[in-house]
Amino acid sequence: MSLESGVSQAEAATRLLYDTDLTDLCPEEAEAALQYDPRYYTSDEKDLIDVPLSKLAAKSGLTRSRGKYQPSFASYIFTEIIPGEAVRLIEAGGLYLNNVAVSCKDCKLEHSDLLGNRVAILRAGKDKYMVLAVKL
Repeated sequence: MSLESGVSQAEAATRLLYDTDLTDLCPEEAEAALQYDPRYYTSDEKDLIDVPLSKLAAKSGLTRSRGKYQPSFASYIFTEIIPGEAVRLIEAGGLYLNNVAVSCKDCKLEHSDLLGNRVAILRAGKDKYMVLAVKL
């Protein structure tokens, strides 16, 4: 890798992770910049689209846990949720999708959320990022 290409990849990664305006994001540039970065998570479309963001946050390693359902002692029909880190972040307004706070525990990643039809950026708090990319 030449010095110039390394610098351009670093600049692309910085724009991708820290710019607030992601409208002109190029998925190919994102992949080139982050393909060996642990914050770059690729998966098949079926494993990303229509999947709850809390699950994606935990599965990709952005958060330690999603939360789980446990049978309630009062009845075998009802269950209660034990909130995990991802659910607590959503409830506190600290989980972001493409720099927009996620407001619902059950929100799912949709096709319309993908930047350049291929990439979405999940952020936990101020500085913990995960770039989700659909495998080609």
